[in-house]
Amino acid sequence: MIELFQYPPAFNLPSPSPFCVKLELALKLANVRYSNRYDADVRKAPKAKLPYIVIDGTQTIADSDLILRYLKDSGQFTADEWLSDGQRATCVAITRLVEDHLYWLLVDARWLNDEVWPVLKGTFFAGLPPIVRSIVPGVVRRHVRRTLHGHGLGRHSPQELRWFAEKDLEALDGLLGEQAYMLGERICSVDASVYGMLASIYYPDFETPLKVAALEHPRRSFVHDRLRIDQYAVRSSDLCPADLRVFGQRGALPDRLVRGFAIDGARGSAGDCQKLLRPASTTHTVRSRIVMSNQGDQLLM
Repeated sequence: MIELFQYPPAFNLPSPSPFCVKLELALKLANVRYSNRYDADVRKAPKAKLPYIVIDGTQTIADSDLILRYLKDSGQFTADEWLSDGQRATCVAITRLVEDHLYWLLVDARWLNDEVWPVLKGTFFAGLPPIVRSIVPGVVRRHVRRTLHGHGLGRHSPQELRWFAEKDLEALDGLLGEQAYMLGERICSVDASVYGMLASIYYPDFETPLKVAALEHPRRSFVHDRLRIDQYAVRSSDLCPADLRVFGQRGALPDRLVRGFAIDGARGSAGDCQKLLRPASTTHTVRSRIVMSNQGDQLLM
């Protein structure tokens, strides 16, 4: 049995972290039985980062890519077996674009945006004691600012960051073309990476320059339609309030987004999926402690 340790649901997402969304989608695509363990205290994580998994209570693996490697090596994730060597190389290139560049634009858009900061502060730090809550958010935000400056993206103007975002989205659009998925008519692991990032940009209620760039993309349908995962297998026992809401704005589940869903092994309709939703606030308070580790690493989503 796999235990998936990740951040609790927030921002209309199963997790505010694109890497957690990516990994949970990969587990569902692999039809692997797992249970969620929600905890935002990164001090407990083996690398001070989420997500990580614990297998049968004995083996721990951190980092979404390393977890995917384990799932592939153990024969549990087979969605990439049809790929050629060239396609596997393309997967790596797309993943690096999404997770090592577009991701940092997402971090800037969330953490250093003065209009969004009150939302993040209220979501991630509301559970802290009052005195700690008055200190820690500012410390974390300054750390994020230093991290982005060290990365290099933090040295650019908002206009330049917007240009970078547009180029990343154009690249993904160009690679996708008219295909159903990033590498053709069949889904593979890179679709989980792209999905996790685009969903994290698109579905939160708050507006960021990155979300505006996505919505103003010349082919706006590219951003929304690419969030469709036709072969996404869900079990009702796995669902949390936000688990399906991610597939449609404010809880809507268009038929095209649920085509091919499997619920408890049976074909599901949009109505079947909608029944699994219950009214919930679009913003969930993460009440677990969010603290900096001894190494200076901390929450980055």
